Amino acid sequence: ECMARCVKMSLTVFDKRARSWLRLGQSCIGIYTNLQQNLEWKREPAEGRNVTGLDSNDFGSEEDFNNISTNPLERASFCLYRALHLSSGNFGLDADTRNTIYEVIPSLKVGSTSFDMDCFKTALVSMAYVKLQLKDRIGALEICQLALSPELNSGDKVPATATSLRLREMAEMYSREATIHTDG
Repeated sequence: ECMARCVKMSLTVFDKRARSWLRLGQSCIGIYTNLQQNLEWKREPAEGRNVTGLDSNDFGSEEDFNNISTNPLERASFCLYRALHLSSGNFGLDADTRNTIYEVIPSLKVGSTSFDMDCFKTALVSMAYVKLQLKDRIGALEICQLALSPELNSGDKVPATATSLRLREMAEMYSREATIHTDG
């Protein structure tokens, strides 16, 4: 909640930082995980909520905080897609285009000053988890295939770091889970 208020109040500072959006998305996943541990919590049916109406205009509002407490994965998805776009080097998102990029994986602009491969990979793997939890197994599988693609991993200076190994293992696990549920 505090980070969301900071982003809203300081759009010129935080709104264009991929890692801020990544942390917000991961926080929403944490809220979802905590809610899952509460056996009485039930996710609101998809037809009963305004998923496509999520955008950055109502971000940090009381309505947004209420929505996060009942449907945290939708806000996580929004935040993670923002992180993907910003970390891919697509820094020039303005108020007119920021809400049109929802659910589109951007192409990488290697060499851009805002390019951040670690953030991009982490956002991809986090997004695969969100897709699995939302029962979008095909979407999760496509994201995992991208996260595991040689194009994303061939440029690593140190390919065997703990972070890259952990992310790779998580992407492989999510890919297997999506495949099992897609085939079955």
